[in-house]
Amino acid sequence: MVLFGIFLALVLLGLPVAFSFVVGGLFYQSLFTSVNPNLIASTTYGGIDSFSLLAIPFFIFAGDIMLKGGVSKRLVDFAKLFLRIRSVRSVPSVWWPAPSSGLFPAPRLLRWRQSAA
Repeated sequence: MVLFGIFLALVLLGLPVAFSFVVGGLFYQSLFTSVNPNLIASTTYGGIDSFSLLAIPFFIFAGDIMLKGGVSKRLVDFAKLFLRIRSVRSVPSVWWPAPSSGLFPAPRLLRWRQSAA
């Protein structure tokens, strides 16, 4: 009940919700428990020390670079050449892997093999 009260008071004071959770939790642990603060810090760091968690901000950063550089617009325009779709939200996720996986050169390669034989 005390933790919820601290959280609610911080939110009503205008602190963002994420920071209210952190500050409220730290305040509660420092006053009402006898846990070593070094243990809390090492446990928290151990929970976020993962290379797979680094993929999330890098993925967002790569998307932002594609947006600012114009790659995503060119990709959507390229996909519109082949498809007649009004909504193009799913087009980049469907058509971008095709050139990088080698799906487009496959028919040319097959024709080259037949003509060489």
